Amino acid sequence: MIYGYARVSTAAQDETGQVRQLKAAGCEKVFREKITGTTADRPQLAKLMKALALDDVVITPAVDRLSRDTTDLLVIARLGFRQRYGLSVIGLRRGTKALEGGFLEEDLKVGDILLVIGSWRAIRASEAQIHDFLLLTLPAEIDQVAPAISQAPYALLSLEVMVFLMVTGIVPNVIAALIGCLMMGFFRCVDMDGAHRSIGWKILLLIVGVMPFAVALERTGGVDMAVNGLLYLVGEASPHVLLASLFALTAAIGLFISNTATAVLMAPIALSTARQDSIDSACPS
Repeated sequence: MIYGYARVSTAAQDETGQVRQLKAAGCEKVFREKITGTTADRPQLAKLMKALALDDVVITPAVDRLSRDTTDLLVIARLGFRQRYGLSVIGLRRGTKALEGGFLEEDLKVGDILLVIGSWRAIRASEAQIHDFLLLTLPAEIDQVAPAISQAPYALLSLEVMVFLMVTGIVPNVIAALIGCLMMGFFRCVDMDGAHRSIGWKILLLIVGVMPFAVALERTGGVDMAVNGLLYLVGEASPHVLLASLFALTAAIGLFISNTATAVLMAPIALSTARQDSIDSACPS
């Protein structure tokens, strides 16, 4: 589409002559305003920039109607893409070569690749763009962006309710956690597809596989043997030394298996050690 832009500096001036010239030049729509060219805050120019697509043309009676300075023209070119798509162009690659400096002055050709930055919302919106450009790749971090950030207060409320139920003991911890999850779903903090994608199936299967091993250690006396050995080595020391030893043992095991599996294995050992050494009563409350 061919657009026109007419501007005069003061209200006393008349832009009708410019508009007539632009219409004669084939402009399908003309944006006009009465404002000085020394300011970049021009409402009609902003509307023009927002309406532009990559293959549109802008005609002005004179270059100084847009700007009196070349630097300002480059700024306007950047703002045009930014206002329409919410993205800023920071790089241009043509073929296998990245253009350096002044790439905004280049005419785009078929196959050119733009490197852009912007808000996550604008990046997601660009996925639906099929006329002006084609989105090739998305940032790897886009999957980590909260898709329902507006529901954050409800998510915090659900968390607070769950913690309150656990602390007060009104219901068992499992039921409190289930209530928290149901509240998250009710307030649409997470949907079924998102919940399903967030499940770490490998970790879940690992926990399921390690739990019988931990139970077997407890029933066969393996946990007691580990606790007795630990107390034999550092039992006479202060509780802080014993805790440091538990930390070192946990860290050493974590070098060979996942942190989740390490937690499942070490939890009964730590609890048994606390009971036998009366760490609960020794540590200040």
